[in-house]
Amino acid sequence: MALRSGGKSSRAAGFFAQDSWRPGRRWVVNAGLRIDRAETFDTWGDSIQSSWQGGPRLGITYRLTADGQTILRGTFNRMHDAINTFYAFSEGSLRKGTRDEYDLDGDGAFETVFTVPAVLERPAPTPGTNHGRASPGLRQPRTDETTIGISRQLPFKITVDATFINRIDQDRIVAIDTNGIYETGRFLGYRDPTFNQIYEVRNGTENWFVYRGLELSLHKHLSHDLQFLIGYSHAHQWIDGTWDQNDPASFLQPQAFPNRKGIGSFRSVSVGQFNSLLDPLQPANFTLRNSGVPPQMLKVNATYAAPLGLTVGVSHLFQMGQYSGPILTLIPQAGVSHPSTVTLSNGRVVSNPLATRVRFFYRSRDEGQLQPPSLSVLNLRIGKRLQRAGHTIEGAVEVFNLLNQGNNLWFGVPELTEGQPAAFTLSDTQPPRAGQITVRWTF
Repeated sequence: MALRSGGKSSRAAGFFAQDSWRPGRRWVVNAGLRIDRAETFDTWGDSIQSSWQGGPRLGITYRLTADGQTILRGTFNRMHDAINTFYAFSEGSLRKGTRDEYDLDGDGAFETVFTVPAVLERPAPTPGTNHGRASPGLRQPRTDETTIGISRQLPFKITVDATFINRIDQDRIVAIDTNGIYETGRFLGYRDPTFNQIYEVRNGTENWFVYRGLELSLHKHLSHDLQFLIGYSHAHQWIDGTWDQNDPASFLQPQAFPNRKGIGSFRSVSVGQFNSLLDPLQPANFTLRNSGVPPQMLKVNATYAAPLGLTVGVSHLFQMGQYSGPILTLIPQAGVSHPSTVTLSNGRVVSNPLATRVRFFYRSRDEGQLQPPSLSVLNLRIGKRLQRAGHTIEGAVEVFNLLNQGNNLWFGVPELTEGQPAAFTLSDTQPPRAGQITVRWTF
């Protein structure tokens, strides 16, 4: 598989082997191994990642009862992210030279010439700016997932199932400032005073995302003119570990790290060092807003073959809102204890990344997080089918989002006020209530 975006490119190849065997009458074991080769190239065609990843898979099924109606199962999977180019820095690109000649006065001589010179070498980083590089050991982020489940077949073709899921996201890609000098909680300048922050794109090991969830389901296969599927999930997600290296929050509010609600998502590292205090203020792409997973979700789908050839269907989704992410505030300017600028050894004056008024409002990042209104969607369908002498007429009346409350479901960029928790506005209104009538005639 190959991917190209903005002059950058990635390619990957995968190999997979799997086998299944029965060590006993009630046991089934499935084991597999996936090997992936991932490569990523910058706009100059230079390799910035070349790695091998191995992903073992294991599944075990055991029949608790001789009749096979109660099944216990467990799985372990290691999965790696798909290839992408979002972490490759753009520093210009290779370009062919061009020459255009024009005869403007029509005398047969092409006296006007426009040329665009070729770019055949990578430009040197501009002094006084930020730039990035990739770690030699860069590899694809991975997810380790373990599940334990049990299912039981009941009378009337009903199956009940419960599954526990534990998922850990590790080796996420981060950009760490390797040029900044931080000592005793202070920013002292840059090791190479010619440049500002020099970001190294690497696999983060300081923290990782953890997800634990319980999924329950009740499923009835079609019998007695009725079938349904009811599913419920309860999820919990948090960040384990500690701050990313040189994250300003690690110096300004080190005790605020715990976050078990809106924990953020994988972000673009092309902007450089992860900043837990400022990233929630970014309008798009790399944000800690509206993140994590819905804490609870309920889904119901049912179909009933009613008398008189009618078919009645209903589906309902209830989903709790996702958390807002950490709540920020502004402290008074007099409360900023770090100088706004630092003078480097070569005389350059640079901004101090620790001289910010932005802080977490509460003691930890998960305290005080907000939730938008829950989403509740109810859809109904009534259908009728008629058959006469080789002709079939099918009609249906459908209503979508019957319980629409017109709620806004998505948090915008927070507005910061000195001494007060951040204020959010909500957008992205729930889709409107709608209906449709369909008729189909086949002959």
